[in-house]
Amino acid sequence: MTDHEFLKHVENKTLPPAQFNHNGHIRLAFILNKQFNSAKATQEVVRLIKGYAESLGATSKFHVTLTCALCYFIFQRMERAQKTQSLAEFMAINSDLISEAPILLRSFYHEATLYSNDARLGFIPPDKQIIPEPYLSIFNTLEVSVCIP
Repeated sequence: MTDHEFLKHVENKTLPPAQFNHNGHIRLAFILNKQFNSAKATQEVVRLIKGYAESLGATSKFHVTLTCALCYFIFQRMERAQKTQSLAEFMAINSDLISEAPILLRSFYHEATLYSNDARLGFIPPDKQIIPEPYLSIFNTLEVSVCIP
């Protein structure tokens, strides 16, 4: 499936759930960050993942802070590569985003903070390491309507 087809299926909420797992979320963020600046890409990633979860009746599975933190990891690494890699190259070079995402997240957040209800419903800044600008401002200014279930 092409990136365009994948994005259309996510937008239309017709992508099989098995294809919209953690790797699917990374693919979505990668595609959108190639198309938009980080602020718009983040807004779209949050909107689309939240909408997809709602369409499955799985609203409680959507987590704003996890989504934003993973967007930061993805976008920051894409920026270093100047967005020139293919998805396959990106995934191969950044396999820790797949296999070690919880470890990456715990390097920025205490578990109690990350897995709190407040962090699920809206962006909470890290309490171990700082997410630098402009990402922190982007996440702090997400439209409230995108975040509130």
